[in-house]
Amino acid sequence: MTAKKLKNAWVLKLEAARLKKQLDAAASVGVQSADLKKKQAKLEKALARALSEELRAIEFIDSIPDPLTRFIFSCRFLDGMSYGEIARKLGGGNTSDGVRKIVDRHLDAKKSKR
Repeated sequence: MTAKKLKNAWVLKLEAARLKKQLDAAASVGVQSADLKKKQAKLEKALARALSEELRAIEFIDSIPDPLTRFIFSCRFLDGMSYGEIARKLGGGNTSDGVRKIVDRHLDAKKSKR
């Protein structure tokens, strides 16, 4: 799995949340029509896609044997944290560059095994 595919899981989740917010806003002002049904269908499709991608990302992340690397991947690609946020959460002198390098090295190692 690539970093782009992992990131897509997070972006699709954000997109689904945005669509839900729009749908809720439309429903709260009493919009009743085919437009609301179209938005509902679009939301359901986005949620299904987001869930599918998130499950693929979770499977990939769960397969990482090293707990530190697995934690970093979870924070980055499931929770949407920046490398700096992850480094601060880890503490112990970790830097955003160090965290990013752990991700890059793991993905490079996976790529070279193919």
